[in-house]
Amino acid sequence: MTIYHIITYSLSSPSSAPPLAQDLLATATTCFKPDGKAYIGSVKGGRFSSTYGDRDHLPKVVFVLQFENRNDLEYFVDQDQSHILFKTRCETELGVLRVETTTFEDGVYQTTRPL
Repeated sequence: MTIYHIITYSLSSPSSAPPLAQDLLATATTCFKPDGKAYIGSVKGGRFSSTYGDRDHLPKVVFVLQFENRNDLEYFVDQDQSHILFKTRCETELGVLRVETTTFEDGVYQTTRPL
């Protein structure tokens, strides 16, 4: 089943959004498995614009990454060197104050944990 990984970045300044977006959108073409194959299905993103309000009023951008399976997501999060370098840049250069993630498997609604 397809895995969707949603990432929300809270930024110190709106001016951080364009370079962060450029770097994250590029992961679709810079992240590869050890066998050389690209494994990110798609990356989409944009300005946070929730109708439910924004408690901290920080500038935010949101991205949705698509993976074919959980193994690809886990590789992206924990092992891909290009992504690890990106995460370091978020902390040191791109003005990221906080990162929130949500992941779901398309079409799977039964949970193994109580709701």
